[in-house]
Amino acid sequence: MKKLLCCILALLVFIPMFVVGVNATTLEEELSKQMFDYFEGDEWDLSYHPPELPYIIIYDYVEVDDIVIFSAIATWRGVDFAEVVERYGDCCVHSGGTLYPSHTGMFVRKDGEIYTLKEAWDNGILTDLSPAVGFCMPKVYSVGDVDLDFYVSILDATLIQRRVAQLGSISLRETADVDDDGDVTVLDATAIQMKLAKVEA
Repeated sequence: MKKLLCCILALLVFIPMFVVGVNATTLEEELSKQMFDYFEGDEWDLSYHPPELPYIIIYDYVEVDDIVIFSAIATWRGVDFAEVVERYGDCCVHSGGTLYPSHTGMFVRKDGEIYTLKEAWDNGILTDLSPAVGFCMPKVYSVGDVDLDFYVSILDATLIQRRVAQLGSISLRETADVDDDGDVTVLDATAIQMKLAKVEA
Protein backbone atom coordinates (compact mmCIF):
# COMPACT_ATOMS: atom_id res chain seq x y z
CA MET A 1 0.00 0.00 0.00
CA LYS A 2 2.85 2.37 0.87
CA LYS A 3 4.49 1.71 -2.51
CA LEU A 4 1.24 2.45 -4.35
CA LEU A 5 0.78 5.68 -2.40
CA CYS A 6 4.39 6.71 -3.16
CA CYS A 7 3.87 6.01 -6.88
CA ILE A 8 0.69 8.08 -6.98
CA LEU A 9 2.39 10.93 -5.11
CA ALA A 10 5.36 10.82 -7.52
CA LEU A 11 2.98 10.98 -10.50
CA LEU A 12 1.19 13.99 -9.00
CA VAL A 13 4.54 15.75 -8.62
CA PHE A 14 6.02 14.90 -12.04
CA ILE A 15 2.98 15.10 -14.36
CA PRO A 16 2.58 18.91 -14.03
CA MET A 17 6.30 19.32 -14.73
CA PHE A 18 5.96 17.18 -17.85
CA VAL A 19 2.93 19.15 -19.04
CA VAL A 20 4.74 22.47 -18.55
CA GLY A 21 7.74 21.06 -20.45
CA VAL A 22 5.51 19.95 -23.33
CA ASN A 23 3.84 23.36 -23.56
CA ALA A 24 7.20 25.16 -23.54
CA THR A 25 8.56 22.92 -26.28
CA THR A 26 5.38 23.38 -28.31
CA LEU A 27 5.66 27.16 -28.12
CA GLU A 28 9.34 27.02 -29.05
CA GLU A 29 8.60 24.80 -32.06
CA GLU A 30 5.75 27.09 -33.08
CA LEU A 31 7.99 30.17 -32.89
CA SER A 32 10.73 28.39 -34.84
CA LYS A 33 8.36 27.52 -37.68
CA GLN A 34 6.86 30.99 -37.78
CA MET A 35 10.33 32.59 -37.76
CA PHE A 36 11.48 30.31 -40.58
CA ASP A 37 8.60 31.64 -42.68
CA TYR A 38 9.44 35.19 -41.54
CA PHE A 39 13.09 34.89 -42.62
CA GLU A 40 12.39 32.83 -45.74
CA GLY A 41 10.42 35.66 -47.29
CA ASP A 42 13.54 37.79 -47.70
CA GLU A 43 15.93 37.96 -50.64
CA TRP A 44 18.29 35.18 -49.53
CA ASP A 45 18.75 32.09 -51.70
CA LEU A 46 18.51 29.10 -49.37
CA SER A 47 18.91 26.36 -52.01
CA TYR A 48 22.64 25.77 -51.49
CA HIS A 49 22.34 24.69 -47.86
CA PRO A 50 22.53 21.03 -46.78
CA PRO A 51 19.15 19.43 -45.89
CA GLU A 52 19.58 20.07 -42.16
CA LEU A 53 20.07 23.77 -42.82
CA PRO A 54 18.89 26.45 -42.59
CA TYR A 55 17.33 26.43 -39.18
CA ILE A 56 16.14 28.86 -36.56
CA ILE A 57 17.56 29.08 -33.05
CA ILE A 58 15.17 30.43 -30.42
CA TYR A 59 17.35 31.60 -27.53
CA ASP A 60 14.94 32.96 -24.94
CA TYR A 61 11.22 33.66 -24.76
CA VAL A 62 8.57 34.77 -22.31
CA GLU A 63 4.79 34.98 -22.62
CA VAL A 64 3.02 38.03 -21.21
CA ASP A 65 -0.76 37.99 -21.68
CA ASP A 66 -1.26 37.76 -25.46
CA ILE A 67 2.33 38.76 -26.33
CA VAL A 68 5.44 36.61 -26.70
CA ILE A 69 8.82 38.35 -26.38
CA PHE A 70 11.64 36.24 -27.78
CA SER A 71 15.09 36.26 -29.32
CA ALA A 72 16.02 34.32 -32.43
CA ILE A 73 18.56 33.98 -35.22
CA ALA A 74 18.42 32.32 -38.62
CA THR A 75 21.61 30.32 -39.10
CA TRP A 76 21.92 31.27 -42.77
CA ARG A 77 21.89 34.96 -41.96
CA GLY A 78 24.95 34.94 -39.71
CA VAL A 79 26.07 37.40 -37.09
CA ASP A 80 27.75 40.77 -37.38
CA PHE A 81 29.97 41.11 -34.32
CA ALA A 82 29.30 44.79 -33.81
CA GLU A 83 28.17 45.68 -30.31
CA VAL A 84 24.60 46.91 -30.14
CA VAL A 85 23.04 48.55 -27.09
CA GLU A 86 19.48 49.86 -27.22
CA ARG A 87 17.30 51.30 -24.46
CA TYR A 88 13.59 50.54 -24.26
CA GLY A 89 11.96 52.32 -21.34
CA ASP A 90 13.53 51.00 -18.15
CA CYS A 91 15.47 48.24 -19.91
CA CYS A 92 18.65 47.97 -21.94
CA VAL A 93 19.23 45.34 -24.62
CA HIS A 94 22.90 44.48 -25.11
CA SER A 95 23.92 42.29 -28.02
CA GLY A 96 27.56 41.45 -28.63
CA GLY A 97 26.61 40.61 -32.20
CA THR A 98 23.82 41.87 -34.37
CA LEU A 99 21.38 39.02 -34.96
CA TYR A 100 19.70 39.65 -38.31
CA PRO A 101 17.29 41.01 -39.41
CA SER A 102 16.90 43.22 -36.33
CA HIS A 103 19.72 44.99 -34.55
CA THR A 104 19.25 42.91 -31.42
CA GLY A 105 17.71 39.67 -32.63
CA MET A 106 14.68 40.31 -30.41
CA PHE A 107 11.13 39.93 -31.65
CA VAL A 108 7.56 40.22 -30.44
CA ARG A 109 4.60 38.10 -31.51
CA LYS A 110 1.10 39.47 -31.05
CA ASP A 111 -2.08 38.19 -32.68
CA GLY A 112 -0.02 35.80 -34.79
CA GLU A 113 2.12 38.59 -36.29
CA ILE A 114 5.89 38.89 -35.82
CA TYR A 115 7.53 42.27 -35.19
CA THR A 116 11.11 43.25 -34.46
CA LEU A 117 11.48 44.65 -30.96
CA LYS A 118 11.93 48.14 -32.39
CA GLU A 119 8.79 47.86 -34.54
CA ALA A 120 6.76 46.58 -31.58
CA TRP A 121 8.04 49.35 -29.31
CA ASP A 122 7.64 52.17 -31.84
CA ASN A 123 4.07 51.08 -32.63
CA GLY A 124 2.98 50.66 -29.00
CA ILE A 125 2.53 46.89 -29.33
CA LEU A 126 5.01 46.43 -26.47
CA THR A 127 5.33 49.04 -23.72
CA ASP A 128 7.20 47.11 -21.03
CA LEU A 129 10.30 45.01 -21.71
CA SER A 130 10.91 44.11 -18.05
CA PRO A 131 9.57 40.52 -18.40
CA ALA A 132 12.59 39.84 -20.65
CA VAL A 133 15.15 40.96 -18.05
CA GLY A 134 17.55 38.05 -17.67
CA PHE A 135 17.55 37.06 -21.35
CA CYS A 136 21.07 35.95 -22.23
CA MET A 137 21.09 36.24 -26.02
CA PRO A 138 20.95 39.16 -26.26
CA LYS A 139 21.31 40.22 -22.65
CA VAL A 140 18.43 42.28 -21.26
CA TYR A 141 19.14 44.37 -18.17
CA SER A 142 17.12 46.75 -16.04
CA VAL A 143 18.34 50.33 -16.19
CA GLY A 144 20.35 50.77 -12.99
CA ASP A 145 21.87 47.26 -13.12
CA VAL A 146 25.45 48.54 -13.22
CA ASP A 147 27.18 45.30 -12.21
CA LEU A 148 25.13 43.37 -14.83
CA ASP A 149 23.87 40.67 -12.47
CA PHE A 150 20.23 41.16 -13.61
CA TYR A 151 19.27 42.83 -10.30
CA VAL A 152 19.24 46.47 -9.24
CA SER A 153 20.74 46.81 -5.76
CA ILE A 154 22.53 49.32 -3.55
CA LEU A 155 25.80 47.91 -4.93
CA ASP A 156 24.88 49.39 -8.32
CA ALA A 157 24.53 52.85 -6.78
CA THR A 158 27.88 52.37 -5.03
CA LEU A 159 29.57 51.45 -8.33
CA ILE A 160 28.31 54.67 -9.91
CA GLN A 161 29.56 56.71 -6.94
CA ARG A 162 32.98 55.04 -7.24
CA ARG A 163 33.07 55.76 -10.95
CA VAL A 164 32.15 59.42 -10.41
CA ALA A 165 34.94 59.64 -7.81
CA GLN A 166 37.25 58.03 -10.40
CA LEU A 167 37.84 55.00 -8.18
CA GLY A 168 36.29 52.45 -10.49
CA SER A 169 34.75 51.74 -13.87
CA ILE A 170 31.47 50.41 -15.22
CA SER A 171 30.94 47.78 -17.89
CA LEU A 172 27.85 49.05 -19.66
CA ARG A 173 27.37 52.81 -19.54
CA GLU A 174 23.76 52.63 -20.74
CA THR A 175 22.56 50.76 -17.65
CA ALA A 176 24.30 53.28 -15.38
CA ASP A 177 22.73 56.34 -17.05
CA VAL A 178 19.51 55.95 -15.08
CA ASP A 179 18.11 59.40 -15.82
CA ASP A 180 18.98 59.02 -19.55
CA ASP A 181 20.71 62.41 -19.80
CA GLY A 182 23.73 61.04 -21.67
CA ASP A 183 26.11 61.16 -18.69
CA VAL A 184 26.78 59.03 -15.61
CA THR A 185 26.66 61.21 -12.50
CA VAL A 186 25.87 60.99 -8.80
CA LEU A 187 22.24 61.77 -9.77
CA ASP A 188 22.04 58.31 -11.34
CA ALA A 189 23.19 56.72 -8.08
CA THR A 190 20.60 58.80 -6.22
CA ALA A 191 17.88 57.66 -8.65
CA ILE A 192 18.76 54.03 -7.89
CA GLN A 193 18.69 54.67 -4.15
CA MET A 194 15.31 56.39 -4.40
CA LYS A 195 13.94 53.55 -6.53
CA LEU A 196 15.11 50.96 -4.01
CA ALA A 197 13.58 53.01 -1.21
CA LYS A 198 10.45 53.44 -3.36
CA VAL A 199 10.63 57.22 -3.02
CA GLU A 200 8.98 59.22 -5.80
CA ALA A 201 10.95 62.18 -7.18
